[in-house]
Amino acid sequence: MPANTFALPQLTTTTATPVFGGILTVPAAGLARLDVLVAARAASGDMSVWRLERSAKRIGTAAPVFIGTAPAAIRENDVGAAAWALVVALSGNVIGIQATGAVGVTIFWRATGRVLTTT
Repeated sequence: MPANTFALPQLTTTTATPVFGGILTVPAAGLARLDVLVAARAASGDMSVWRLERSAKRIGTAAPVFIGTAPAAIRENDVGAAAWALVVALSGNVIGIQATGAVGVTIFWRATGRVLTTT
């Protein structure tokens, strides 16, 4: 099955509280693979870019779990963006990104990439 592309609507953070952006429901008795590029920028001009990859599976209709250990992320960032964080996360049956910004800094997060599912 070929991979499909996606563009996640912009996420915005203004605190250090994580924000989840769902991308794809992990199918029952199946697998979801996510390859994502994320760019984040603040009004100050600080920027950060990540490339993340992660896979999750579901046994029957059970909650999804990640497969193995997460590969290392590829990241480039300005010094002012060093504290920002991004991971691939699960929320319910959905795989997506979880972005954590900084207190008092408005950060705009944009994500695009490819997803692959199997059942």
